[in-house]
Amino acid sequence: MKVTFDNDGYVEMLIMKGDLPNSVELPDDDTIDMKYLACYKLGYDGTQLVLDAKKVQRIESNLRAETLVYDLRKQLSDTDYKVLRHIRELALGIPTTMAQEEYLLLEAQRESLVRQVREIEDGTKLETDPNVILQEGFTTRQTKAEKEEVIEETINKTVPDLAIDVEKLKEESKTEIVENTNTTEENEIEESSNTSDVVEPTEIKE
Repeated sequence: MKVTFDNDGYVEMLIMKGDLPNSVELPDDDTIDMKYLACYKLGYDGTQLVLDAKKVQRIESNLRAETLVYDLRKQLSDTDYKVLRHIRELALGIPTTMAQEEYLLLEAQRESLVRQVREIEDGTKLETDPNVILQEGFTTRQTKAEKEEVIEETINKTVPDLAIDVEKLKEESKTEIVENTNTTEENEIEESSNTSDVVEPTEIKE
C-alpha cells in the first residue's frame, strides 16, 4: 500500500493499489481502521502505521460536541414558530395562544439552549437552568411593568383633563367669535350713521 502524510505527520491518503505521488510504500495492513485513518502516523521503525489514541479521543469528543450542538440548535429552531406566533398575535392585538407566563418560560428554555451551545463552543460556564434564567430578569421585568403602570395611570388622568381643557377652549372660542361679530356689526351701524349725516355741497350757479 502507498501512503501520503500531512504536515503534522498524519496519514493524508492511502491506496492499496496504483501509484500515489510523494507517497511512502508500506506493507499491506488489514487492521487499519479507515474511520480513523487521519489518526495514524508512521511508526518509529518506519515500516507500519500506528494509531494515535489521543487524536482519536479528540475526534470523538469533537464529534460528540458537534452532535450535541446540532441537537440543541434543532430544539431551538423547532420552537421558532411559537415565538413568531406570539409576537404576531400581540402586534395584531388578538388573543394570544400562550399566556404571558407560558411565553416567558418558553423564552427561558430557549435561552438555556443558546447558553448550552455557547458552553460547548466557547468553553464558557453559564447558568442554563430555565427557572434561574427566569429569575435573573424578574427585577427588570417588574420595574418595566411598574413604569408602564405609572405611564398608563398618568395617561388615564391626563386625557380627561385634556378633554375638559379642549371643551373650555371651544366655549371661549365661541364666545370670542360672538363678541367679535357683535363688535363688527356695531361698527358697521356706526359707520352707516356717520355717512347719512354728511351733507353734499350744493353747486352754486351763476
